[in-house]
Amino acid sequence: MSAPLFSEMATALRKSATSLEVISAKSGKESRVLYLNERMASEIETAKVDDQITPILADIIQYNKETGYGKVRLANIPRTIGFSIPSDAKDEMQADLISQMGKDMVFLQTYFVRDRAKELVRLIVVGLLPLPE
Repeated sequence: MSAPLFSEMATALRKSATSLEVISAKSGKESRVLYLNERMASEIETAKVDDQITPILADIIQYNKETGYGKVRLANIPRTIGFSIPSDAKDEMQADLISQMGKDMVFLQTYFVRDRAKELVRLIVVGLLPLPE
């Protein structure tokens, strides 16, 4: 149950740090509560992002323009799937995405995020494509 929390804490290990250490200090005495390095974090990681972009047809049913998170319905999956837009692409994509919400289907460029069982858990939307004719 704590694996997602460790994954969040390990975010800094992707670029800006090589290890993470949590220390507790009580009455002047310090003790190590947690130590995490890149290897340990990868073993705990609960989700993996696919290496290749997957174009997919989707119905955008919800989008929060402040956070860049939303939900889509895919034709071959009975449940809604969450998605996010990377913060560095949000300003560029947001107007197009919002204008496409009125359409039944939109062609999205996505990275699939999968759990350890390789099941789709969410999408990272990196672009919009014109609908195929």
